Amino acid sequence: MSREPVGSSAELPRDLVGHSLSIVNESSSVVEFDFGESRLRWRYRSADDDPHGDESGDDPYTGARLDDGLFLVAFHSAARPTDAVCTFFDFRSGRTTSVVSVLDGEGPGARRAAQYIEFGVIEGSDTAGESPHGDTESGWELRPGIRLRLSVSDAPPVATTTVVLSEGRRTLDVDFGVEAETGRLLHRVRSDVLDLAD
Repeated sequence: MSREPVGSSAELPRDLVGHSLSIVNESSSVVEFDFGESRLRWRYRSADDDPHGDESGDDPYTGARLDDGLFLVAFHSAARPTDAVCTFFDFRSGRTTSVVSVLDGEGPGARRAAQYIEFGVIEGSDTAGESPHGDTESGWELRPGIRLRLSVSDAPPVATTTVVLSEGRRTLDVDFGVEAETGRLLHRVRSDVLDLAD
């Protein structure tokens, strides 16, 4: 098994660059995305009972094509420095799955990490099927054979979003938290390629 960091330009899904789209979450919040070569402009329009209110940002992002019509987009928000977002866009079903990883403080002051999952639809798309089913124990099936898992550690606080592809043959991890050695904020995408016999 080898672990390699995925650079923010190496895995950008070329299919998304230059496009704009919006998602409507089950909470009624709306997120608008404009995909650039290396930066993502986004605008969050909150639901009525959302304490965050409306926000927007322009941040570097990492993306990956996970399957035909299935993309991961991950970014760390400068507007909310204690939050990082992973959104999975499924253009076959017209559905989205977003994972927000949150720290309870910045840098060395952070003591805990948490993760929240929200389902939505791509505005203007026909939707098929239902939102992924699952829980924190078994994970969520994004598509047959493609599973999403969430995990949190507290020493140091790190939230990890893991995608298991093709019956465990390939995984992709997105970490957000505090680096143990330096106390600095950590946001990275790692790709594990398992060398399995055919």
